[in-house]
Amino acid sequence: AMARLFGASLCHRQGADPDSDGSSTSDPEEAAETTPAKAQSQPNRRTCSNSTLGEGNPAQPQLAHGSKVWPEYWGLTRRQVKDLLARLRADPAWSHTFDVYTLVADFVVPWTAGTGLGYALLVNAAEPKEVNVMISHCFSENAEEFLEAVLRSTTNRDVVYICALANYQAEDAAGPSIAQQLGAHPTESPFWRVLAHIAAKGDEAGWSWRFRGLLTRLPSAVFLCTIWLACSPLCWWSSDFNAWWTHGVPLDQLEIRVEGIAGAVSLSCCVFALVVTMLRSAYIYPGRMVVIPNHDVDLYSRLWCVYEIFVAR
Repeated sequence: AMARLFGASLCHRQGADPDSDGSSTSDPEEAAETTPAKAQSQPNRRTCSNSTLGEGNPAQPQLAHGSKVWPEYWGLTRRQVKDLLARLRADPAWSHTFDVYTLVADFVVPWTAGTGLGYALLVNAAEPKEVNVMISHCFSENAEEFLEAVLRSTTNRDVVYICALANYQAEDAAGPSIAQQLGAHPTESPFWRVLAHIAAKGDEAGWSWRFRGLLTRLPSAVFLCTIWLACSPLCWWSSDFNAWWTHGVPLDQLEIRVEGIAGAVSLSCCVFALVVTMLRSAYIYPGRMVVIPNHDVDLYSRLWCVYEIFVAR
């Protein structure tokens, strides 16, 4: 029902533009912009036409060395995101004020034009990376802030799908157009395919993935409990400990036993937290969606972002 509503709403907005030339923007989310004034104030960023969704054309993959590669493998590692940010900052033409639109138009498109591959698949053509983290974001945000937020929100185990870098953006017939990559229905779009893939892999992983949020926070909670247990005897008998420390006054045997128990429990908690952390890193599937908000535009004024959070629920 959400997909039908999304498609109908999108087509209604697109149908209201009699001057549409059948082309599409490099940002597929631009089709779902709910603030027409924004598009009018940026005439060089065209809104999607009716051809984006609903014409019955199935979604198309990108081709790497003659092999079809679907969005589930249009991923970038955290290291590659970090390298991209360093590459941009080292480029004399780059400015820290550029948004993601400029990143795509002035850098990603020239780098990938004529290859038929998005940036992610271009740098991983020999070994496409399987996505386990979906990044939901807007093109209107500052590019450096966005990439830094991605780095803060991921680990070295993560492989991210970022539509600005994963989809082929050049619109030069060397590869699938934005409309062809989106397909005829929202459930054919890269966004849905990536989220469905992550959910399927998570279901295979079982209970550890379903309770991943709890297991992720458990080591921190145990560590805080450990600190409390280690310090509690000092809080309970601070005057006695002060007398023992400064004047050598003997401690009551009960207090010594309690402190010993607290120390043993603290040590056990530390070991438990370490074991849980190691197990989490080694065995718990890290699949998830990460939403990157920004200061420039309300993420959920855009139907694509609403659809992503609906699918990821």
